[in-house]
Amino acid sequence: MTFSVYAPGPRLTIVAATDDADTAGSALAPYRRPGDNGDGLAAFSGMPVEAVRSYCRLHGGVAQTGETARILLQALPSEADAPPAPAPAAEAPITDSRAKADKIREQVAAGTHDFLGRPLTPEQLRLDDLTPAVIEARRVAAEVERPLVPGLGYGDTSPRVAALEWRAEQAGRAASRLSLVDRPRYAAHPLRDEAIALRDRLADAKRQALAEIARQA
Repeated sequence: MTFSVYAPGPRLTIVAATDDADTAGSALAPYRRPGDNGDGLAAFSGMPVEAVRSYCRLHGGVAQTGETARILLQALPSEADAPPAPAPAAEAPITDSRAKADKIREQVAAGTHDFLGRPLTPEQLRLDDLTPAVIEARRVAAEVERPLVPGLGYGDTSPRVAALEWRAEQAGRAASRLSLVDRPRYAAHPLRDEAIALRDRLADAKRQALAEIARQA
């Protein structure tokens, strides 16, 4: 699992992670930034460093990190700097919360509850990321399925290979975004069948472009 760390402005650190059920159920979820980022990614900011560490542990730890990402993560605030929570009046018995956590994760994946297990309001349930993804996929599919128009090459790359690389990249990005169609909340979506067909067309366009690139090598 790979995630990005960058700072678009002073004192603002962004973590861009895969937009899936695991991320929605992780400690990063409360810090998600509004808006659809596309490419199957979600952006998070304002989180303490412990939230990022928890996300990393959820995916087996960190195998490699860049120097810039390390510096930005080290600069994040710590939960230890927050005021201590008041002590409970009586110590409650420790219960196994794994079953509840699994249920909440299923509800989040189904799109009916938020990351705390609270039912979404009718207005929140109307939020739809699949429709704009299908609209964009229609445009990209029409672009990558038309006759190839070689432009400018670069370095040792010929104009035709450069155009094929661009086609494979565009088709791959649009097909990846349509992974939304696999979420349970879109099972009855009116554009679901078209989304599946578009994803297949885009994947086929990417395969054909990569195959021709291989033949040109």
